[in-house]
Amino acid sequence: MERSSDDLIHLSLDLSRLFRRTMECEAGDANFLQLRALSIIADHKRLAMTEFARAMSISRSTATEFADRLMHSGFILRLMEPENRRTVLIALTPLGQEIVERGMRRKKRLLGKLFAGLSVADRAHLERILHLLLQSIQA
Repeated sequence: MERSSDDLIHLSLDLSRLFRRTMECEAGDANFLQLRALSIIADHKRLAMTEFARAMSISRSTATEFADRLMHSGFILRLMEPENRRTVLIALTPLGQEIVERGMRRKKRLLGKLFAGLSVADRAHLERILHLLLQSIQA
């Protein structure tokens, strides 16, 4: 039986929700959105608030409020840009870095379990399809 695009969309969304829920249940210390934000900051080391807002696809004011909550949780700190004191940078604290590392280990463990149930042929097929999807998005 051939699946329609709607069926594939629903399956993808269901898988995404289940993955997010599982990650949050195991996290304990940070929710999925916080982990995403911390991972973005970790990728850049130091990030201006406008870049953070753009990376999170949120407004600058929402990014500032979100960063305030992350700072009060002890996950990030604010720094002044030495060349332009009006620019505020955010960076991970050691606790924030630890949260990101634990989150990555959880994500790898969860994906490992997910892929372990697939045959070698199914994994190769999935890898090929994922590459095609990535190329399509990047085009």
